[in-house]
Amino acid sequence: MHSKEKWFREKSEKTILPVLKKWKLPAEALTISRIIFAIITAIVLLNGNWVYSAIFITIYQFFIILDYLDGKLARYQKRFSIKWVYVDRISHHVITFLFIFCLAISTKNTTIVLISSIPVLLFSLIGIFETPNFIRNIKTKEKSRGFIEEIWGFFILESPFSLFYFGVILNLKEAIIILYSIFYAIGLIYKVLHRIKN
Repeated sequence: MHSKEKWFREKSEKTILPVLKKWKLPAEALTISRIIFAIITAIVLLNGNWVYSAIFITIYQFFIILDYLDGKLARYQKRFSIKWVYVDRISHHVITFLFIFCLAISTKNTTIVLISSIPVLLFSLIGIFETPNFIRNIKTKEKSRGFIEEIWGFFILESPFSLFYFGVILNLKEAIIILYSIFYAIGLIYKVLHRIKN
């Protein structure tokens, strides 16, 4: 777990989680609302309007923070379900691809669309196929991976205030798409080599 995620988890557990417990909001509602708002945000990104994109991607950061609490809330409510862990995990991969792909289409540049879609799609598909292993190891204690994990933490699109978020806010569409394409291409190579090695 990188330090950014750890900080947001700790703060949200102290401030937001007690409110959610009081409201008796089902944990599944957090996952469903995040997915629905992610689809709306993707449509806004596809439209290409910078102001609306900035507004919706900013609001979506709050949904990502809420997503840190669904597991804790489910355990508190004794409603923990592996099925919902699968839905949550897979949705992160799908949304990552959807956001980058929609932003790429909004540039109206075919080259940018092709550059962005291939590594991100392949990386997302590998993530989806690896989900069962992730679920099996969910109870294992997370250890910090140091500097590399800290860098990774700022790239992960489904993490609050990632580089993708700032790229959208600053209207640096082409630059952020190319950067993420390189990032996911490297991640893809790493995953393939890791599978071959093991």
